[in-house]
Amino acid sequence: MCRGLAGSQQAGPLRVALIAAVLVFLPDAPDVVRTVAAQDQQPAHEQEVMAGAEADEAPAADAEQEPGAQDEQPETGDEPAEDAMPAEPEGATEGEIQPVQAPPLLVWIYRAAGIFFWPQLALSVLVVGMIVLYSLQTRRDNFLPENFIREFERRLKEKRYQEAFDLARAGSSYLERVLAAGLAQLSAGYSKAVEAMDGVAEEEDLTYEHRLSYLSMLANVATMVGLLGTVWGMVAAFRQIAVAAVAPKPSELANDVSMALITTVWGLLQAIPAVVAYTILRNRVTRLALEVQNERERLMTRFASVRGRGRAGAEASEEKERK
Repeated sequence: MCRGLAGSQQAGPLRVALIAAVLVFLPDAPDVVRTVAAQDQQPAHEQEVMAGAEADEAPAADAEQEPGAQDEQPETGDEPAEDAMPAEPEGATEGEIQPVQAPPLLVWIYRAAGIFFWPQLALSVLVVGMIVLYSLQTRRDNFLPENFIREFERRLKEKRYQEAFDLARAGSSYLERVLAAGLAQLSAGYSKAVEAMDGVAEEEDLTYEHRLSYLSMLANVATMVGLLGTVWGMVAAFRQIAVAAVAPKPSELANDVSMALITTVWGLLQAIPAVVAYTILRNRVTRLALEVQNERERLMTRFASVRGRGRAGAEASEEKERK
């Protein structure tokens, strides 16, 4: 390329002289001049295009060499800081609170109730036991046994009074005791028999009322124990606040507050069923006692015409009863 440029520079003056001679001697000189000028300008234009192409090819070649150079760089062993940091365990993020596994319900109640756990557990057992026991004792068969009523009435119709008396005396139900007492005093008169039956009926009513009163008492005691646990837990919580140098954490007060609440709930869970059962059983006893009274009057009415045989007869009847 350099040699071409030098040759073109040497031929320049010669061409200028030739152009001047042509302009003098040839009539068509302007056209010839334009052609020669165009030929002179063409090499220069081609040189500029070639120079621009070479300039464009140089950055492309550098760009092609850069990836290779990066690939050929030796590994130094120094990894970026992010790769060097240890990976965080899966599921653990900054600021996340890991959930604490709650203990079983019975374990939590045992811990929350504190010193009131065993007293309230004993009350629960007593309440359940009494409800079951009194429900069995106040069944209809214990007041009005159907089999006894049929057999007793059959013997009375057959005028087998002694056998009817023996049958009543051998039983343990409410009606059997009442009839046995009435038949035992029938020799002294029907009025004495009625008084004896009324006395035994009152004793039976008092017995059942006395038994059911324990269930009512347990309902009241359970409520009071629950209230005591409530006050105890709140006093302990406020005492902890008072003696602490700084404000205590909620978790430190949770045990005392839990005691206050769980003892209250437990006491109510004991008292409510006890009160309901007491009311139901008492009404049942009252209704069955009224049915016993009606049944004994129906069975003993046939002896209403019996009169007393005097004091001697009454004493003989009492002596026979004692034997």
